[in-house]
Amino acid sequence: MGQGLFSGAGHAAAAGLVMLLAASASSARAQNVARDALPGGARLGRAEAPARFATSLTGEYGFTEDVLGDGASHHRIGGALAAAVAPISWLAAALRIDARYDTHGGDEDDDGATLDARLVARVRADATARVAFALQAGAWLVGAAGEGSAPELGAVEGMGLITLRPGPAALSLSAQAGFRFDRSGESVSARDQLAAGDRLALGVSDSNAVLMGLGAQIGGAAWAAFLEWTWDLLLGGAAPEALESPMHIVAGAAWRSGGPLTLTGFVDVTASQRPATGPGDALAPIDPRFTVGVALSATFGPPRSRSASQIRPPPPPPPPPPPASSRVTGRVVDDLGAPVAGARVSVTPESGAPVSGTTGADGGFDLELRARGAARLVVEAAGRPRVARDIRLSADTSAAVEVALEPALPLGQIRGLVRSLRGAALDARIVVEPGHMEAVTDRDGNFEVNVEPGEYEVTVSADGYTPQRRRVRVEERGVVLLNLDMRPGRRDRGQSPR
Repeated sequence: MGQGLFSGAGHAAAAGLVMLLAASASSARAQNVARDALPGGARLGRAEAPARFATSLTGEYGFTEDVLGDGASHHRIGGALAAAVAPISWLAAALRIDARYDTHGGDEDDDGATLDARLVARVRADATARVAFALQAGAWLVGAAGEGSAPELGAVEGMGLITLRPGPAALSLSAQAGFRFDRSGESVSARDQLAAGDRLALGVSDSNAVLMGLGAQIGGAAWAAFLEWTWDLLLGGAAPEALESPMHIVAGAAWRSGGPLTLTGFVDVTASQRPATGPGDALAPIDPRFTVGVALSATFGPPRSRSASQIRPPPPPPPPPPPASSRVTGRVVDDLGAPVAGARVSVTPESGAPVSGTTGADGGFDLELRARGAARLVVEAAGRPRVARDIRLSADTSAAVEVALEPALPLGQIRGLVRSLRGAALDARIVVEPGHMEAVTDRDGNFEVNVEPGEYEVTVSADGYTPQRRRVRVEERGVVLLNLDMRPGRRDRGQSPR
């Protein structure tokens, strides 16, 4: 078989190892990739987002029991070098070179090497946060079957993949299904001269195949374990029995470095029965019964959603227009119309900052606001009730307001009515101590005395009547009512009740 091609594969594998070791300086996060450097395990792909660039180098040993009837076992040393690139998040492409060397324990010396190449393209999309789909197409360039033979297109295949993450745990389930249009058997000329060992080594087929696979992976940031089942069900008149079609069960584990590198180990068991291998039988792939392999892979960066030349920061938003200004002017007066100086005037709009000021000597005010619409005007002056009024602000216009304040309220008051026992109003003199505040009744006998809060003694006297004294307590802003009926006493000349 093609010894020169195998030598070339050795040089390619060495170059790939150098690439992987150099990758350890990168800060990219490791990702599990399959033999073709796309997300996956040993044989099963996963519909996960690929890295921007990935490489993988796989080495394996395979053992095959006696399948030729000569009592000899067969051994395979193989390897694969792959590179994948994802120019955008939903598209990735990969190239994989497979090299293998088979030895046979029989009397016939037909040990040798083969070299194959595979091209893969994959498109993917996330259906939900937990479900992703992918479509994959591939082409297989079959290696040499003898000296001077050139590789040629052996098969094309299409496949669909789905990956599901059923819960918050680090568990993912994957499945794949597809079809392979296989003409690799036509690459073998002079079948009557084909050595028995070459039937095992070439891995070519005269039959198309339905491709199926299921898998599960669980793990964390530093490790992952996976289990896979795949079955290439051969179809057609030349196909062997269904259970003789290649069926594989793979178990493996991956260790992630925290950087770009991932080291994966796996065990691959061929669970299918063996097809007939006589000179007149159709060609069918016969994989090693037992394979153990190690893969070293490196991934670099997340995929681009667009090319770097297209990624530009969005332009800054335009500055908001300045709010329209408005003015509020007016005058504050008392209940007699006199100006009230020093009153505090504040305007609070529904949207915007409040503005306040004080009135001048003429009681006027002039306020400017950066707002418009509804607002509330409040006027406060010492000793007078607070006044609030709703106003409306208009852009670039003035709102003229005049505010009249109610009289100042006394801090406290004593008021009452002075009458005779017959109910007639009396001319009386009222003295409030301390402070010696005096008042007289009006023609109806009423009186009022404004006082500070506190305790007082009130003396009421009228000519011809006995004076009366009362002690009262006045609360802040309170009014004490004091109604008195005077008893007759001495009467001055000329004084008579009303």
